[in-house]
Amino acid sequence: MSDAKGRLEYLRHFPEHLQPSVDAALHEAEGEFLDLRNQSEYLHGGERTFLFAPILKVFVVYAEQIARAEEEGLWTGEEAREGVEQCLIDIAKYFYRKYRKGPYDDRSCSDFAYSDITPRVRLSKEYRKVQDRLREAARSRVRPLRTAVAPTTVASPEPQAASQSEHILTSVAPEKKLRQFKEPNHDLLKNQDATLNRKNAADALGVTARTLDRWVKDTVLTPVGHGARKRFKTKDLLRLLKEKNLGQSGQE
Repeated sequence: MSDAKGRLEYLRHFPEHLQPSVDAALHEAEGEFLDLRNQSEYLHGGERTFLFAPILKVFVVYAEQIARAEEEGLWTGEEAREGVEQCLIDIAKYFYRKYRKGPYDDRSCSDFAYSDITPRVRLSKEYRKVQDRLREAARSRVRPLRTAVAPTTVASPEPQAASQSEHILTSVAPEKKLRQFKEPNHDLLKNQDATLNRKNAADALGVTARTLDRWVKDTVLTPVGHGARKRFKTKDLLRLLKEKNLGQSGQE
């Protein structure tokens, strides 16, 4: 998709520090396309044929940055997978609207993105590499650390009848893992008319993203939107914070 100024509009909540790489790839791909359009063979192939290469080039870079967002723990695996598919559609529509010769409508633009470009990209070796990259990112995704206490071995008291040189050692069962709790971030809840993404909503409540997902599944909390566009209303988070008394108990 493109914004009112004709620029590529990023996926909602796509990290800003990952956008420059996509901007650079887009600039380079558009320059190569414009050079090609000035050549005579372009007139014979049409833009549908020649738009494929720049779209694929930008898609590969965009998908790599999405994988990095998952590795850094900023996006979930589901958000990354949905984001990759949606960014391909957005890139295709961006190029079609900007470089299509003659008039067009939304239907022809969607047909180009969904029926022409998407199937061709999915058959490419680049797309298979993107899927491999997402699986790699899922394996290396940053996860919260847990504090564990290792098993210990101590000496038992000496029996009265045993000699002084005899010691009976017994293993003590490992202690239960200590769970790390975090305090709710009330600064994120100051604007009661705002909405927060999954990560910020969990931070605001002082719980893990996994706990937040469980509450959504159990309908304790209802988000707006779906997938990578899922948002949580601040007023709903404040209500839940009060109901569960999270700020005082520290429980999830």
